[in-house]
Amino acid sequence: MLIYLPIDATDLREHAIRWNDTMKYGTGSGPFAVMIHGAENAPLAQVKADDVLFILCHGRSSTPNQIGAIVSETKGAFGRKKRVYEFIDAVQLVQRLHDDGLTGDIKDIRLIVCWSGLAMKNQVCFAGQVSSAAKANYFKNVIVTGYTAAVQMTPSTQNFILGGGRGSHATISPEQLSNLIHKGPVKGFTNIGDENQSLFELLKANDHKSMGFGKTVWL
Repeated sequence: MLIYLPIDATDLREHAIRWNDTMKYGTGSGPFAVMIHGAENAPLAQVKADDVLFILCHGRSSTPNQIGAIVSETKGAFGRKKRVYEFIDAVQLVQRLHDDGLTGDIKDIRLIVCWSGLAMKNQVCFAGQVSSAAKANYFKNVIVTGYTAAVQMTPSTQNFILGGGRGSHATISPEQLSNLIHKGPVKGFTNIGDENQSLFELLKANDHKSMGFGKTVWL
């Protein structure tokens, strides 16, 4: 997988590296790279027009207009640790993609971001905002995909599931996971397919239709 982190956060780095390592030595096929904004000059220059670029970040439960991550900690009141967050909107994300060297001919971007395909009240979902910003500026032919629930990996990192609506980070237990894969529906979670199918295979569907879970696609 070609995974891009628009915000450099420790947990996102660890997730991305683990996913790629699992697939590299498993059933997945390359190319493989974890590219991080600000980590080097033009990290996205290696991405080709026909590649699928996966953007990994955290969604916000309170708004569809930003994504973010914890970037550090400081001392708060009474000596308690206080998390420091960085948030960016769709225009800032598109600008980072451009500044980091992404080809203007890219056709396929997938937002591995909780609720990125879920609108809120009269606001367009984040994936839709990214699509509009991309087409207005640097990436005229891109298709942007977002997902409509909380994104979660299974313990083996070989399956990819969605669980819970906006604001919910439902965590699936090993027993629930086994039931979901082998026996059928588990309340609150959506199965995406075969236990032997890798994350890369599940997400890199050329027609954008073979993924059996909630998503929105912006053409």
